[in-house]
Amino acid sequence: LACVASDYVGVQIARSAAVWELKAAIQGVFIALYNDMENAVTWQHVWSHFCLCFKDEKMTDDRATLRAFGIKDGDEVCAHSSSVIGRNVHFSVD
Repeated sequence: LACVASDYVGVQIARSAAVWELKAAIQGVFIALYNDMENAVTWQHVWSHFCLCFKDEKMTDDRATLRAFGIKDGDEVCAHSSSVIGRNVHFSVD
């Protein structure tokens, strides 16, 4: 994830989706972009080092809905690294 820290990645998902579904959609985008990434990345490891955030709020409850955070079409969700200061990945929710 750190290699695309300055890029935006579009993710299509329903606003009624839960945080865990957003994570799954993000994983799907990266697997599609980098064909062999499914085997190269341990997503449990990724999510243990990156926290999804919307505005200043951490999205730590995987069961919470995107709607509960007030996320709308075109909003930006970031994955903030807990181990590397200044490394963030941005996702646009379409």
